[in-house]
Amino acid sequence: ALPSLRSLVSQSAVDQALTLMHPYFLANFLMAGAFIITKTLPPVCDFLFDNCLLELRQWEIFTFLGCVIVFKNKRQPTVASYLTNFCMYAKMSNMVMFFQENPVYAVAYAIVWLVQASLLRQPVYRGPDTIVYFNDKTLEEELKSCDPRVYWLIEFYAVWSPPCADLAPVFARLSNDYGLDNLRFGKLDVTKYPKVAEKYGIDQSGWSRQLPTVALFKANKEVDRRPLVGAKKRVARFVFSYDNLVSAFGLAELYNECTKNPLRPGAAKKTD
Repeated sequence: ALPSLRSLVSQSAVDQALTLMHPYFLANFLMAGAFIITKTLPPVCDFLFDNCLLELRQWEIFTFLGCVIVFKNKRQPTVASYLTNFCMYAKMSNMVMFFQENPVYAVAYAIVWLVQASLLRQPVYRGPDTIVYFNDKTLEEELKSCDPRVYWLIEFYAVWSPPCADLAPVFARLSNDYGLDNLRFGKLDVTKYPKVAEKYGIDQSGWSRQLPTVALFKANKEVDRRPLVGAKKRVARFVFSYDNLVSAFGLAELYNECTKNPLRPGAAKKTD
């Protein structure tokens, strides 16, 4: 099992490295370092600025940025999501520093940022999974007709949402590790099927804090979901990490329950 585990870890590292080489991340890294590059690299700095040295107030902004990143990013579920958030805060800092030097530079930087955000989207996970992709009709049909012993863990997502993109590899790994004939994983795009989102009380607007939403169903009834929505539609913060999802939905316990009561002899899937 050890060589198998090593190869799995090695492959995961390779996949992460390839993901970070995507033009989306390369452009973000370049944008995040734009001020330092232009401010310290001759002859660019000589042309744009009075000198090629970072000033005290700029070092103060970098220090503040570091504190914000450590505080805000400590619970990010994946390396990709951590770096995406890092680049976002770094670009905001770049805007401030360019504006302090020359408002025209800040406007030009904002235009480049807008173009970059429009043309380059965060890459979609393409790895292995055991996920069923539903539409509005097939989801309702499956939940109504499936064996009452079957659990469905359904992710409601939007293709434009960075948190949904961050969850994709985590959810795929869960489906590979815990998927059984009676413990199944599915996804539905609320952008394509907004009426389904409306039925389950999921806000799919651009400022929604409910994307992604992961819900557990059994016998056509919702058993649990994350994030939870409380009084006055206040959404409780939830970090969609692998361990948090396993704990929140009790996947280890469900897996044991389902392996002891398979739909048919030999149906249970064994994981390492």
